[in-house]
Amino acid sequence: MWGTGTRRCTRANALAATVAATLALLLSLIFQARANHLVGTDWQLTPLAGTQMRVRLTIYTDPADGGTNAIGDPDVTVAAYERRVGPGGADRLVTTFGLVRVGSRGLPGAGPACSSVNISIQELVYEAVVSINPAQFTSPGGYYLAWERCCRNQRLVNIQNGQNAPLATLLRFPAPPDLNSGLRVNASPVFGPPPPATSLCLGEMARLSFGATDADRDSLAYALVPALGGFTSSTSPAIPVANSAPYPPVQYSGGFSGLQPLPGAFQLNPQTGELTGRPNQPGTYLVAVVVREYRRGVLIGENRRETELSFASCAPNAPPRLTRISPPTPPLVVTVTGARDRCLTIRAADPDPGQTLTVRAVGPGAEAVSIVPARFTVQFPALPVEVQVCLTECAVGGPRLLTLVLSDDGCRPSGPDTLVVPLVVVPAPNAPPGIARDPATPDTLTVAAGALLAFTATARDPDGDPVTLRLRPNDAPGLTALTATSPTSVSVPVRWTPPCDAARGAPYALWLHAADDGCTNSADSLRVLVRVLAAGPTDGAALPNIITPNADGLNDCFGLGRGAAEATGACTNDFREVLIFNRWGRRVYRTTDPNFCWDAAEMSAGTYFYLISGARRTVRGLLTVVR
Repeated sequence: MWGTGTRRCTRANALAATVAATLALLLSLIFQARANHLVGTDWQLTPLAGTQMRVRLTIYTDPADGGTNAIGDPDVTVAAYERRVGPGGADRLVTTFGLVRVGSRGLPGAGPACSSVNISIQELVYEAVVSINPAQFTSPGGYYLAWERCCRNQRLVNIQNGQNAPLATLLRFPAPPDLNSGLRVNASPVFGPPPPATSLCLGEMARLSFGATDADRDSLAYALVPALGGFTSSTSPAIPVANSAPYPPVQYSGGFSGLQPLPGAFQLNPQTGELTGRPNQPGTYLVAVVVREYRRGVLIGENRRETELSFASCAPNAPPRLTRISPPTPPLVVTVTGARDRCLTIRAADPDPGQTLTVRAVGPGAEAVSIVPARFTVQFPALPVEVQVCLTECAVGGPRLLTLVLSDDGCRPSGPDTLVVPLVVVPAPNAPPGIARDPATPDTLTVAAGALLAFTATARDPDGDPVTLRLRPNDAPGLTALTATSPTSVSVPVRWTPPCDAARGAPYALWLHAADDGCTNSADSLRVLVRVLAAGPTDGAALPNIITPNADGLNDCFGLGRGAAEATGACTNDFREVLIFNRWGRRVYRTTDPNFCWDAAEMSAGTYFYLISGARRTVRGLLTVVR
C-alpha cells in the first residue's frame, strides 16, 4: 500500500510540475504578447486652482504588431521623484499618483487609397487631478514624474531586440511657488499633435513637427536624444513603482544612435522642433525628442516625446488636372448674373483610379460658391468628371477672380491643380416689397377711445422673395408689436382699441415695415396716423345751440349725436348724465342715457341751460328752443 501511495504521489508531483511548466509557458507567452507593442509617450502637467494639477500621460501603442493582448491597462501609476543635486545619493521618492485611462483612439492615417502605407497606432490617455503641495515639493533641484513599462515594438529597425526593449519616460518640473507668493505654478510644455499613422515616402522630403507650446511663454529648445530603456523586462513588463533616474538608454543597431535615429540625413531645428530629412531605407524607426524650457536663461523643466516613424516605397502619384469646358474660352471673362447664367462647368481628371478628388473654391467670395460634386472617387477606367460650379444669387457684384483648387489623396504628395476664372458678377435686381391696407383707408384715421380700429396690412414682394412684415406701435398704448414672415406675401391684422385715457390732440403714428430676404434686403415702410377722440362729451362747440322741434327732421332735438353709444364704445362710463334747466333755474330734463335726444316737449320757446357731466370733465352751454 505504501508503494502504491508513493507511485500516486510521484504521479501527482509530475502532474503538478507539468501544470506549473504549462502555466509558466502561458505566462511567458502572455508577457511576450503584452510586451512588444509600445510605440512611445508624452506628458502634460497643467496647473489648476490652488495646489491642484492635472497630470496626463499619453501612451502610444501598436496593436497590430504587438499581438492580440497589447496593453490596455485601465490605470497606471506614476512616481514623483526629487532630483538630488550634487553628491548625496539617489533621487528621493516623494509620492505616487494613480492615473485613470480617460480616452483612446486610433491615430488618423492617410486616405483610403493609401491603406498600404497606413500603420496602426493607438493613443491611450491616462489622467488625474492631483495635489502638489508646495510644502511637500521644496527642492531647488526640482522634480520629475516617471513611468516604466516593457516592451517596445518588435519591428523596429534601429533598435536591437526591439520586442524585448523596455521603455522609461519622465517629465521634469520645478518646485511650485508658495501659495502666498502670487506667482503662477509652472505648466509643462505641451507637444502638438503626434505624427500621422502613415508611412512616409522613400526619397521624398519629410517634414514632421515636434513643436510644443508653453502656457508660461518660457523659452523652448529642442534636441534629439537617446530613447530611455529603464529597468523592466519581457518577464517583468510592469512594476508597481517606477525606479528613479538615471535610466539606461536602449541599445541602438549599427549605424544608428539617439542623435542619428533615422536612415538618411535628418535634422531637428532646435528653435522650432521641426524634423526634416529624406529617408533612404524602408522600415520603422524609434525617435526621441526632448523639449527643454528655460526661464531667464535657467533650465526649469523638460518634456519628452518618443514615437515611431515608418518609411515605405510609395506608389507614383500623377497630379490631378482641372479644365474649364463651359462656357468655353473665349470669352476670357465670364459674365455672371444673379438671376441666370450663374454656373460654370469644369472637368476634373486624375489618371490614378481609386483616389478621392476634392474640388474647392478659395479666396475672397469662396463662401458664395457651391460645387457639385465637390468630392468623388476616380473610377476605373479613370474618366474625367464634370463638375458644376455655381455662384449664389447673392454673390458680390463687380469683377473678381474665381479660384478653384483640385487635390487628390494620393500617398505621395502631388501638388494640387489650380484654375482661375475671371468673372464679372452682375447682381440680380431686387425690387422692394409693397404694403397695402384693407380696407384702403386714408393715411390718417380717427377712432374714439374705447372703440375698435381694425384693418389688415399686406406686404407682397414683386420678385417672389420671402417677405417679413412688422408692425411697430411706437407709443400707442395697448397696441402690441407684430411680426409675420411668409413666401412672397404676408398679412398682419391690426386690431387696436385705444384705452379710455388715450385721447389726445396729436395723432399716434403706427409704422408698418416690410423687408425681403433678397441679396440687397430691399424694404418698404408705411406710416399710419391715428387720431383718438374722447369717448364722452368733448367740446360744447360741437353740440347744437338751437333746436326747432317741428318734426321736419332738422334740429328736432338736442343730443350728443347719432350713434353716441357706439362712439363711446367701452368708455360709456365716461358719460354720467345730462341736466337741462329753464331760465328760472328749474330742472326740466335729466337722463343718464348717452343716446338721449331732448325735443322740449311741452316746453315753451326760449333759452335753456344744459349741463353734461362726464367722468373727466363737465360741459355747460345755452340752448335756444324755437317754435
